[in-house]
Amino acid sequence: MAYSIFIIDDNDSTRQEVSLLTKMSTEYIFAGGAGNGEDAIQILIKNIPDIVLLDWSMPGMNGLEVLQKIVRDFPHIKVIMLSMHTEEVYSQVALNSGAAGYLAKQDLALFFEQALNKVILNEIYISPSVNDFIVTHQKDYKN
Repeated sequence: MAYSIFIIDDNDSTRQEVSLLTKMSTEYIFAGGAGNGEDAIQILIKNIPDIVLLDWSMPGMNGLEVLQKIVRDFPHIKVIMLSMHTEEVYSQVALNSGAAGYLAKQDLALFFEQALNKVILNEIYISPSVNDFIVTHQKDYKN
């Protein structure tokens, strides 16, 4: 069984990258994408994917607002927040708001399938760049 992947990101190149990464996989199929939250919600009403990759920073409804709407209206969809932010606070807010994972955009190509595999198994995925940020700034947390 192939799982369907949908991306919500205002960056065309990121949507194209997810499409290409999905095409290279035998376990996942690309179910489309949207450039903003409002359009995405309308599409999700008609076509419900297994996993949504959701950009944190978008014009209009930001990623956190879209996440909250997906969690409320489509609770069976697993959401992986996708962001350029590697600070721990972003991943904590996303997970506390119902995301199944947090993937830094810089890790997308290398850890795309690993992130998907984890959330399909109902495990939480945190991007390696977030963990690297925590280790690098560990002394800041101790003070």
